Amino acid sequence: MRSTQILALLLMLLALPAFAGDGVLEINQTCAVQTGCFAGDTAGFPVTISASGSYRLTSNLSGVAADTSGLFLNTSRVTIDFNGFSLLGPSAGSGTGHGVAGGGTLGSFAGFTTLKNGVIRGFRAKGVELAGAKGVRLEDMTLEFNAGGGASVGDEARILRNGFSGNGGATVSNYGLITASGAMIVENVVSGSGGVGVEAGAGSTVSGNTTRQNGGDGIAAGPGSTVSGNTAYENDGNGIFVLAGSTVWGNTVHLNAGFGLTLAQSGYRENVISSNSAGTVTGIGPVNLGNNACNGSTTCP
Repeated sequence: MRSTQILALLLMLLALPAFAGDGVLEINQTCAVQTGCFAGDTAGFPVTISASGSYRLTSNLSGVAADTSGLFLNTSRVTIDFNGFSLLGPSAGSGTGHGVAGGGTLGSFAGFTTLKNGVIRGFRAKGVELAGAKGVRLEDMTLEFNAGGGASVGDEARILRNGFSGNGGATVSNYGLITASGAMIVENVVSGSGGVGVEAGAGSTVSGNTTRQNGGDGIAAGPGSTVSGNTAYENDGNGIFVLAGSTVWGNTVHLNAGFGLTLAQSGYRENVISSNSAGTVTGIGPVNLGNNACNGSTTCP
């Protein structure tokens, strides 16, 4: 009888959430597959987060089925520190599972989520599918080889210092990164996407990024955006494409299959544009604001 009571007590203890010394809830492979990691989560993937707060990975997470997501957020204001660890999908075949997804329409319940310091790799849909969530932050993450695209997030996203590589495969409709309006996209590297490298919604700031060898435009931005200090090269579409009322300045754009810049009623200045297959600058009403270099000439359209 005593041994049975001890075993029951041990099982109860295993089911309790694990806290780090600073009160952050831990997520690891053992609790994910055996017990559930905290209240509202059950054994097996996805690991479901139902309470706002801070979480931290303490191991890699793997063994997620192709039609299952790795982490599922049913609440807003969640911070997940990957702590250098990886969330790993099945890496082959077809499926509908995302690395990180959320409740509501396109993850709308998961507003103001922060994901930082880790890797999301090999999911059959997107690495991050939170297109309906406002205020998502991705910081110092690597998202690679996710078949449906790297990340899709909602309004007022902050996308800082991430690497996106090989997302979307050969499927042109799948982008490296897509955001809604008011995004800040800074110092990311986006390469090998099936479609556009970075697509930003209206009124976004896209600065200091490198986009290379993507299946569409290197950077595409909605009206009223600022696109500055980026390098876009060897993309299968245009280097940079923007809509009306945007400003494009200080970018290096070369060796793209389309035009260097395609602009709709937008100004451009201080850009270096060279060796793009379709030409230097095109569009409806581009405005040359000066100090541009087009194939070595200061004369630009």
